Amino acid sequence: MFTRSIKRMLQHPQGIETVMANYWCESMASCYDPHTAYFPPCYQGKL
Repeated sequence: MFTRSIKRMLQHPQGIETVMANYWCESMASCYDPHTAYFPPCYQGKL
């Protein structure tokens, strides 16, 4: 189960750096304001 999510992150088209940066931004946003949601740049145009 966990192995599948790691493989998915490693094969992400934007790269593992982008995936990890998004996770970091989401965790920081939830620490400072639990009602804040971080949206990565690819979602900004879709809102």
